[in-house]
Amino acid sequence: MKSKKFISAAVAATLAFGAVIAQSAFAYDEPPAPDADADVVVLDQNPNNRSGNTAVEFDVDSYYAVTIPAKVILSETAETEAEISASEIILDDQQVNVTLSAATNTAAGSSSFSAKRKTSTASYTISVNDTAVAVGDTVAEFEEDGTQKLIFSKATGATLAGSHSEQLTFTISVSDIMQ
Repeated sequence: MKSKKFISAAVAATLAFGAVIAQSAFAYDEPPAPDADADVVVLDQNPNNRSGNTAVEFDVDSYYAVTIPAKVILSETAETEAEISASEIILDDQQVNVTLSAATNTAAGSSSFSAKRKTSTASYTISVNDTAVAVGDTVAEFEEDGTQKLIFSKATGATLAGSHSEQLTFTISVSDIMQ
């Protein structure tokens, strides 16, 4: 008789437990409000919650390519042109600036450049849009792809034969566009 009572109790417990599980499967609480920063939006059987939003983003890194001449060969009879160019510019309300930041034989602020060989100096100037350039000046500004011509004057004053040289250093930076 004990086994019949035990079996009856076990069957009753199983039915009661099954009813609780079935009830919880169909019951639901109000879902939390969608979080704008959440990784997922949960949609359930609640008739008031049948849509969700997905934020779609695509980040593009700033990018640009600037090309400066590797070498400029000066002439004693004519001006020499060289170009600085910028391409593939992807910036947000900014521009690319190219500055003639240093010259090995010319002091900061000076617009009279010197290519040297031993004791001999070949003097020259650089201009952009008919304006003389000094060491420290910005020589080009690009908001979009383009080129800027640098005009090197005739070289004068050399007293020795052979190659006279000066190393120019250009610095590239990005700044906000002035409105």
